[in-house]
Amino acid sequence: MKDRSLTNVDEAEADTPLHLTHPPNHHHQLLHHQNTNLTSPQTSEKNVHDFLMDLHNDDKRELETEDHKKQSEPSSSLINASPTISSSSSSSPSSSSSTQLPQNGNNISKNIKNHRNENLPTVSPPISGTATGRSPDAFIQSKFEQERNSISQLFSSLDKNKKGFVTIGDLEQALKKEGLDSKYNPDLSCIIQQLAATIVNGMQSEKTLTISDITEEYRNLEIDFDTFYNIIQEKDNIISRALTGRLAITDWRNFCAEIEKIFEETRPLTDGNVATYIPQLAEVNPNYYGLSICTVDGQRFSLGDCDVDFTIQSCSKVFTYCLVCEDIGADNVHQYVGFEPSGVSFNAFTLDEHNKPHNPMINAGAITVCSLVKPELPPSKRFTYISSKFSRFAGGSKIGFDNATFLSEKSTGDRNFALAYYMEENNVFPEGTNIEDTLDLYFQQCSILVNCNSLATMAATLANGGTCPLTNEIIVSADTVKCALQLMLSCGMYDFSGNWSCTVGLPAKSGVAGAICIVIPSVMGMCIFSPRLDKRGNSVRGVEFCKRASDKFEWSLFDRLVPNPVCHSPCMDNSNTSEKELTSSLNQDQKTKRKRTSFQPLVIEQSSLIKKPKQ
Repeated sequence: MKDRSLTNVDEAEADTPLHLTHPPNHHHQLLHHQNTNLTSPQTSEKNVHDFLMDLHNDDKRELETEDHKKQSEPSSSLINASPTISSSSSSSPSSSSSTQLPQNGNNISKNIKNHRNENLPTVSPPISGTATGRSPDAFIQSKFEQERNSISQLFSSLDKNKKGFVTIGDLEQALKKEGLDSKYNPDLSCIIQQLAATIVNGMQSEKTLTISDITEEYRNLEIDFDTFYNIIQEKDNIISRALTGRLAITDWRNFCAEIEKIFEETRPLTDGNVATYIPQLAEVNPNYYGLSICTVDGQRFSLGDCDVDFTIQSCSKVFTYCLVCEDIGADNVHQYVGFEPSGVSFNAFTLDEHNKPHNPMINAGAITVCSLVKPELPPSKRFTYISSKFSRFAGGSKIGFDNATFLSEKSTGDRNFALAYYMEENNVFPEGTNIEDTLDLYFQQCSILVNCNSLATMAATLANGGTCPLTNEIIVSADTVKCALQLMLSCGMYDFSGNWSCTVGLPAKSGVAGAICIVIPSVMGMCIFSPRLDKRGNSVRGVEFCKRASDKFEWSLFDRLVPNPVCHSPCMDNSNTSEKELTSSLNQDQKTKRKRTSFQPLVIEQSSLIKKPKQ
């Protein structure tokens, strides 16, 4: 059995590039605030990793301090309802550096609040100057120089040979240590090739190179400091975010080490058996065990038999459901299939009180959803549509098809045939549905071949609100993903779904081939493959791995409801210092009440579960 990692987690700590930290952008804001569980301990000295965050915070603090000082000086004019501060007081360095603010700051704020309550005019903010007496231009220039010096330190950490430049190969190695590999990431590969083309075009202006002209030799191209500075300054660039610690998982090396530890702890589990009611599945090696992770930023990590192909089986149901919802709308889909957990086996003969299948994640519901897939097209094109969309979910990965499994399922699928005719008798299907064609399409989608890497990327597309993190292509809308994840959480693990939501608490879908597809919204997608199944049809190793990992990293969507001695609420970001100090003091008292892991928890706002894709 082979183990393969897309990033080397055993490299020496000294090889890890120095990080800077910018304020997180768009959908990474919440994760960066709460992902301290994936960040290694920092030294007491101010390091470059925290420097840029301090710069931005200093701006805000100094401006707020200046406002308080300016507002405190003309207190008599406030009482006399004078609307503005005189120009002399606003421009005088001596008046703007009052020494009474630290002692009287709280009283000043209270007085200002009282005056406002009396409907008196407020004080206009100062036009120029800072608490230190510097002009705005000088203040901005100072911050600019400090930030440039910090980026220079990052550049020096990558320039190990002290030659005054780094190569594109050096940059790629630094990105690999953060989980980003251009070999498996088309979007990152394109960015690096564009960078190489820009460097070459700058060296020889008489010839303009395109991306297709760039070969392996581009890795030796040199990046000077000015070019590197421009890359880091482009805040939303994936390279900039990787080198400044603003990816979905910041401490990638330690995170991967913890995942590998749990993986090896669950490897000895040999309970359960392979599925035997489908002849082809009965022949699968029961000892296969693979795992793959793909974050919403394209960070990837794999272990074990991650390259072994297996049929997607019931994991396909969630993606086909997404396609149909995108085509005709979720409201129209749910005219034919319900939302509720069935509480019975996935292939049971049962309908809800409205004569509809309970949900799209069981056989009856999935067969019904298949009847809604492009019904106007011939059968061959309907399957081509599904397989091509699945490939786009997987970032363009090749999606295979196991014809032997398809024929095996069709020849032994009497129960599914009976279930389909039972639903036809109860008028479940749209008018004009061809039962034979619908069942063929259902068996075909279950026989699509994937591996851990491709299925993890498909899950990451859902975690990323419907946008593939490897290609940046919008596959389905965020509203569609929201519906799918809700159903995965409540119905995705067959009649084990209630237990799963209480113990793991993440959207997931299992298949009888032994795969579990897990989504951590706005963080990552994960696939675990182990063919040994429990009596409910779920992978034994997969379920146990997810329980341990969710407990370790506190991934559950509901962990935030439990008293937490180390993680602050997102709203505390806007609180004043005294409130944070009070919370910190209370947390210290609670530390003995609940044992924490070495990583602090990932807490996700339910209102932010789905990231809206960039237009």
